[in-house]
Amino acid sequence: MLLIFSGATPRVNILFRRLQVGTAVLLAMSNSANDSQKAVGVISLGLVLAGQAIAFGIPLWALTAVAVAMGLGASRGDWRQIRNLGGRVFRIRPLNALASQGASTAVVFTASALGMPVSTSHIISTALMGSGASERVNKVRWHVAAEMGTAWILTIPATMAVAMLIFLATDRVQNMGGHLVRLWGR
Repeated sequence: MLLIFSGATPRVNILFRRLQVGTAVLLAMSNSANDSQKAVGVISLGLVLAGQAIAFGIPLWALTAVAVAMGLGASRGDWRQIRNLGGRVFRIRPLNALASQGASTAVVFTASALGMPVSTSHIISTALMGSGASERVNKVRWHVAAEMGTAWILTIPATMAVAMLIFLATDRVQNMGGHLVRLWGR
């Protein structure tokens, strides 16, 4: 896009901003298509494990709940993330926003069509960094990108550790409850 619009006047930004409305809608749809699969899958797994469903099916109420929750989340917007990406990583221009939204939409839609769960925020972030770096590599504040990368890397092991602690705590409570029932029954 930089090559195509290299000789354009700043008035081309009006076109980019108008096109951004379409790419923003498409990006939101692709995000919902991918994230809803993950949420509905977790709900279905929970129903099967709780014995509330005998087969891996998706009840209508689960689809509705996920759709409402995602709609509310999208309407709220994550302004902190937008501010972070739009100002701290590098100063985004309409061309950068349009290019990164288009690339992110294509990647997330493709992943969704293939049934692959991906992190939309990771994809959008890296697309923005790539858009900024395509103009000038030093335009991106790489120390901020490194902070984000560190947070991404630490999230998975931290989540695993918390899940393990919750499992161990609930397993002990469940075992203690069984012992109390046996003692009380005597």
